[in-house]
Amino acid sequence: MKLNIDCIRDILLYCDQEDDAYIEYRTPWSFNGHEYSQSEMAYHVGLCNDAGFFHRACLDNVPSCEVEGLSFEGQKYLDTIRSESIFAKVKEEAVPVTLEAVKGVAVAVISSGITGSV
Repeated sequence: MKLNIDCIRDILLYCDQEDDAYIEYRTPWSFNGHEYSQSEMAYHVGLCNDAGFFHRACLDNVPSCEVEGLSFEGQKYLDTIRSESIFAKVKEEAVPVTLEAVKGVAVAVISSGITGSV
């Protein structure tokens, strides 16, 4: 399955706004104006877990999962792509799309914005 960075961002945003997030992989799962299939959600929640973005997650109850907050890594990652304007620029520039490439482009966009405003 292809990495969908919108899905990753939406999962992190959802988990950030909920103390204990319960994600049900309804078809389709909707958040932030996007819709994702059950298999897409399962795959991307698993990627977030593998990347260490969750403090604790129970992924054994497909088609749902419980996430107990974002880890420090998850919070840092989300903070680099939280802004809509920065995320739009990141999506234009991040080719190939990997989690690290997206983060690197986001940091560069943020840094250029800071440098440009000084």
